[in-house]
Amino acid sequence: MQVYSTAHTTLLEEFDIFCSTNAFIDFSAIKPLEITMELKDDLNFSISQLGFADNVSFIRNFVLSPILFKTWRLNPKLSLFSRPLLATETMQCYPDFLFGTSHPRGYRTLAKPLFVVLQSNKDEFTDCWFKVLHQMIVSQQINKDKTIPIFAVVSNGKYWEFGKLDNNLFTKNLTSLSISDPEKVLSILSYLAGEAEKYA
Repeated sequence: MQVYSTAHTTLLEEFDIFCSTNAFIDFSAIKPLEITMELKDDLNFSISQLGFADNVSFIRNFVLSPILFKTWRLNPKLSLFSRPLLATETMQCYPDFLFGTSHPRGYRTLAKPLFVVLQSNKDEFTDCWFKVLHQMIVSQQINKDKTIPIFAVVSNGKYWEFGKLDNNLFTKNLTSLSISDPEKVLSILSYLAGEAEKYA
């Protein structure tokens, strides 16, 4: 049974959010995407070189960014933003990465946030999920339509967890993935981006 802090439950109560953990992604139904040997080698090399002093920026630049860029190339209806400002009248936040739509007139400014990515810096996935849930709620308020699902990923580079906020139900996927299977990670990221594209 998951134990939440007072701050966690306050967030849930303030925005009337309910939590669930189940397999909302059917991994077996999603065919792994092929990646180039060069990208696979680069990811393996980056993971093998993880240190401590520069761990946060290293993972962001050499693990998360390359695979998210590939996801973007596979889902061109979306735009990929790095550290964008999400703000309402009462809340603001800066996701590490975000897939969304750009301004309809062609300006590369965020119009509709749909898919949030947060880096877990200390393997504290529960705390990170409540941070990303806050970002998902802000995204939902910006879109002004709770029926548009907001997808999310929390990753420390090695492990990738997936979630979805649909109306007032937050669902964390039962199964996570390891970057040791980069084709599977890419396939699930692309699947979620594809689901987000339906609302672009």
